[in-house]
Amino acid sequence: MPKPVRALAATLALAVAPVFGAELPADPVPAGDTVSFTYAIYYSRTPDPDPIARVRAQVDVPGSGITWTDTLPEQATTPVLHATVVEDAQTELPPPQGESLQYFARDLSDAETQALQSASRVLVMVFAHPAKDALPALARADRIAHDLARQIDGVLYDVELRRAVGAARWRDGRLMGDDGGVPSILEHVAVHAYRDTEWVRAVTVGMRKLGLPELAVDEVAASGGMLMAWIINGIGQRMVEGQQPDAEGWFDLDLRAIRHPDVRERILADLKSNATARGRFKLVPAPPEEGDADNRLLAIGFQAYEGPDVSARQNAAVSALFGWSDAVKYIDHNAELEAASLRAREKLPALRKVVQRGLAPGELIQVKLPFAKPDGGNEWMWVEVLRWNGDRIEGVLSNEPFDIPDLHAGQRVTGSMDEVFDYIYRREDGEVEGNETSRIIERMQGEETRKGGE
Repeated sequence: MPKPVRALAATLALAVAPVFGAELPADPVPAGDTVSFTYAIYYSRTPDPDPIARVRAQVDVPGSGITWTDTLPEQATTPVLHATVVEDAQTELPPPQGESLQYFARDLSDAETQALQSASRVLVMVFAHPAKDALPALARADRIAHDLARQIDGVLYDVELRRAVGAARWRDGRLMGDDGGVPSILEHVAVHAYRDTEWVRAVTVGMRKLGLPELAVDEVAASGGMLMAWIINGIGQRMVEGQQPDAEGWFDLDLRAIRHPDVRERILADLKSNATARGRFKLVPAPPEEGDADNRLLAIGFQAYEGPDVSARQNAAVSALFGWSDAVKYIDHNAELEAASLRAREKLPALRKVVQRGLAPGELIQVKLPFAKPDGGNEWMWVEVLRWNGDRIEGVLSNEPFDIPDLHAGQRVTGSMDEVFDYIYRREDGEVEGNETSRIIERMQGEETRKGGE
């Protein structure tokens, strides 16, 4: 996530604090016995009765399981709710607008998007309850917020998640799931991935609602971000379901043991045939960084895996859990391939400038470099570029070598710009250029296969 957008997320998440002033809990972080979180509803029309009356009508009934409070306690002994109305939403608590909606919205309809951006008021609700009641209290809060949004024709905003959520997504993901009473981490939590120097840092937001600490992984290669997010989600979901690290911080993850069916099925869909679906990680308390959620934080460590550096150990963990596949292609470099490589090499100075100015979120540059085999010759493999100074390229190996026993995918490697054979450039908008030589090789292999069958 770009730093300005990340700052906007943090600003919006914390902006509700001035609304309550001294009435906010002194320490809203669930480090002790109390969990608190905030939902907001953006709306325009003036309802009758007013929103606060509607909130009180939701809770001031027998069996609601929650009570109204005029002043939020520092320690909640029972579930309570306090609410207020921001009369000038566009000035005091502006909703996400335009391009930022791609980061701060989930499944809004066109009508909801328009209503959010034009909203004149915000109903802000702070829920607090004992940590032991976190999950049932969260379920009640989700129901109350959903019902109130329907009554006042408003758009729901989950402050901890830092997302506006469409009514249908809220209903189906939080109220109607076949989950046996276990909430889905995919509905309540987001994994933010952003550039931290040349690496990607992945960190959750939203775990506070569940009475749990946020989870983070540092020094992630951009090409491995999706599967790393699944590891974070898998650990988080199992924590929601009651699993905790042992006294030394070790956490044994079994993806097939995930109880929530939707989360389990979505994660297992990325498993290859040689996957173990099991991993061992060490969860260590860490200080939050600027822009992180106002919550405790656990860093996920990969000490259980072998490798000469952090990225290699991360790759070993990902390969063990999800499996891996690779293929070696033996091709003679003919004139067509050499010409395509020459065209690719003409783009390298411009790509070096992109790396040196700093890769944006979503950007990825890989180059194909030769690595010497013990018995002579080279094995050509893709390298995700981290640094590019002069002719020297530093990066992370993207392929698992076939003929080089001491080298593995995920290791940090170096190479020379003069040796680059081809490149892949994925732009911030997802458009991909380069890799012309691979398309030629695939065509050549297809032709060889057809000849062999004649």
